[in-house]
Amino acid sequence: MAPPPGVKPRPYRNFLLPALHRQYVHAALLSLAACYPPAVVLNNAESMFWRIVPSAILWTFIVFIVANMGLFLVRLEAMQSGPTTLSLLQRIRSSIFTRVPYLTFGWYLFSAVAFAELYVLSAPTESKLYFVYEGRHNERDQLNEGGIFFRSLFPILAFVQIAMHLWYKQSQLDLPLDKLDVTGPKTASQIVNINTVLSIGLESLTKSAMAAGIGMFSYFAFTRQSLFEFWLNIFRFQGWNFSRNVYPRGVDHIHVVLIRFIFAGFMLTFLWAFTNRAFSAYMVEQPLKKGQPLTNDSKDPNGSLIQGLTERRGRFRSRAFWELSLISNQFEARRKTIFTELDRTGKSSWSQIYTICTAEIKDINARIGAYNASLQPSTPEKLPEKERLPAYVKKTATKDDELYSKAIMRKSLSESAGEKLGNIVKGNSPGAANPALQYADYMLPDKARAELNPEALRERASGWVAWLLRTRYAAPFVQTFVMKTTAIICGSPESNASIIIDAIQAITALAQHSISEDSPGQVQKDLPALARLLAETITNIQTFLRTASPHWTDVNFYEAQRQQVTEVETVVAALREGLETIIRSFGEYFGTLGIKPNERRDWTRLLGDSELLETARSRGPSQPIAATRTPLKERVRNAYRSRSRSPARARHPRKPPMEQVEPAPAPRRGQAPTVESELEEDPFLAA
Repeated sequence: MAPPPGVKPRPYRNFLLPALHRQYVHAALLSLAACYPPAVVLNNAESMFWRIVPSAILWTFIVFIVANMGLFLVRLEAMQSGPTTLSLLQRIRSSIFTRVPYLTFGWYLFSAVAFAELYVLSAPTESKLYFVYEGRHNERDQLNEGGIFFRSLFPILAFVQIAMHLWYKQSQLDLPLDKLDVTGPKTASQIVNINTVLSIGLESLTKSAMAAGIGMFSYFAFTRQSLFEFWLNIFRFQGWNFSRNVYPRGVDHIHVVLIRFIFAGFMLTFLWAFTNRAFSAYMVEQPLKKGQPLTNDSKDPNGSLIQGLTERRGRFRSRAFWELSLISNQFEARRKTIFTELDRTGKSSWSQIYTICTAEIKDINARIGAYNASLQPSTPEKLPEKERLPAYVKKTATKDDELYSKAIMRKSLSESAGEKLGNIVKGNSPGAANPALQYADYMLPDKARAELNPEALRERASGWVAWLLRTRYAAPFVQTFVMKTTAIICGSPESNASIIIDAIQAITALAQHSISEDSPGQVQKDLPALARLLAETITNIQTFLRTASPHWTDVNFYEAQRQQVTEVETVVAALREGLETIIRSFGEYFGTLGIKPNERRDWTRLLGDSELLETARSRGPSQPIAATRTPLKERVRNAYRSRSRSPARARHPRKPPMEQVEPAPAPRRGQAPTVESELEEDPFLAA
């Protein structure tokens, strides 16, 4: 039962944050374990025992602090609840006034520079990566260009990592769209396997080699002299004895320095990539605690859950919808409380959950309607003309009339000035031809005049823009058809596809189980509206996908992309599954619920399942959906396969050949027709 009206439920975040902290600690411990092999390599202890056991533990913590600890703060600050629907340029423009990009840039740069110094400190003396060659008592000190060159490569490595981080959207958390197929909590063995390690290692080696090539070119082409003078002035200020005429003398054994950098960069980028992978894997676990929903510890579990469903921050709201989906499909005892809590403040638990879930579905129709309304040309409203007063009516001038007349005067002056300027350009008199244009028409040939035509210039400019947009360098400025449709249907700047699918699966599962669990009978009044809403949303999305025009920057668009919007197709599959569940569970009660037979027939035709009505009783209403359902991925895959077939043959099947029937011989003259011939000619006689 619901708590007394004066008791407020605890906020949902009070239950979610401890679960997120546990997931954060698991990811940090796994990342700390990954720092042990680099710590053994960087440890310069002479004894193998000290290198492997006691000293390596200290080095492990040092490497973790330098390479990984700040990266967790960056991921927590930039954690998103869903994939972004914006292009790279739009993401940069929307986040330039936030602290996320600057925190990301600053941490990667600090981590790279600090790891470079850590590697130099652990490197042997023969590597000659230090800054200064100490001269003897009769020699001056010399600045080592090899150490400067080695350290200059690590900021380039940080820039490469930042570019990859932004390009591949590593800050976002990819929540699973179909939560019913997700298993229990992940273990370290599921995250760390041989395939994952090999893929991360290959990616890290590629980044390190790329940074080595870019850094060597930029150093010798642009920054060599400036970096040398910068470090020279710093060490002179510290009291080192350098000669006056000092210049870069070259990098000794540059190939050895490059190999050392590639190895050190490989270790650093491997730790970065491994930490990102571990964070993304652990932070998308189910919102459960010891196999039960998080809000079970609350004095008002459903009140805390409803409070989480109305959260503004996406990271809390997405977990609340996920928990609602799990409760509706897997936890029977908790699901029954949603139907029985009638005395809650405001509305019952079912009414509030129904309103919240259907609002997510209605938002899809609202966004599609707003987009279609924006395409229609707007008709300017005609302002009412000022009535002209008769001459005999004396009207005292007011302040508003004076302002109105002055505005008209200013408008007329501007218009007259524009007309005068246009007349001057045309030929210094109204309606006269411009002599300069006449002279140009006389001197230029026909081909040149055709090329200077405004339409030709506009076509040529559009061709140049299209050529630029087809290049790979214009990818940050292109808004593809997938981005556009996902933003309109699933929301923007972050896609709410995960929340929408959870809302659909939760509300349809509650409706299905209400047959045996809703003793007050409050669900049946909302079933017709729910079924009509699902059918209307399916129709609107399918119509939108067929008729939506691509963005003007998407010059590589082709028609097959209309069926390749994965998130939208998954949403449609969830809607179809929900409508199919309602038809199978309540098909025999549609007449009592007020659903007309033509609506039922239209919905069955919309689902494309001819056997839906015949198999409506094959699954009992109390049987959970997850036991007999088809996963959404498989539904989307089957839809792709059905569309890949030839539409002409599917819509217009070939008619079977007609059998050639030999006509009966006509009776001879004077011969009476037989009885068989009369029966064949007249079917009523045959009957």
